[in-house]
Formats: sequence, structure tokens, C-alpha cells
Amino acid sequence: MRTYHDIPRPEFTPERITELKADEVFVFGSNLAGMHGGGIAGFRDSEIAPLFSAATAVENICLPESFTR
Repeated sequence: MRTYHDIPRPEFTPERITELKADEVFVFGSNLAGMHGGGIAGFRDSEIAPLFSAATAVENICLPESFTR
């Protein structure tokens, strides 16, 4: 666990996000037609994780644990 704004936070995102705290934001991307599943979503975690390596040190970003392997 880590603390951000005096609130304990998990180090990694859960497998399934079912709720958000009042100060949390879930970011989800799609194209302008509302479709998703292409682009970066078509890659394995091991292929895209290096793109996010610098983000693991950012205090208010929580990524999947598989991005650190």
C-alpha cells in the first residue's frame, strides 16, 4: 500500500475495477466512434509495459502489476 492525499492506495490496479472512491478517476479510451479493442489494447502487457515504465514512479498513477514484470 502507498498513501496519496492521506488515503491508503493499492500499489497496483485490481484485476477488476468494480467501484471508485470519491476522488478516483477511471480512464478508458476509445475512438471517436466509441469502438475499442484496437490500437494499444491489441498488445500484450509485456509489449506495452515499457511505454509506461516512467509512470510507475508517479505518485497518483496506479497501473496493472503486469506492467512491472
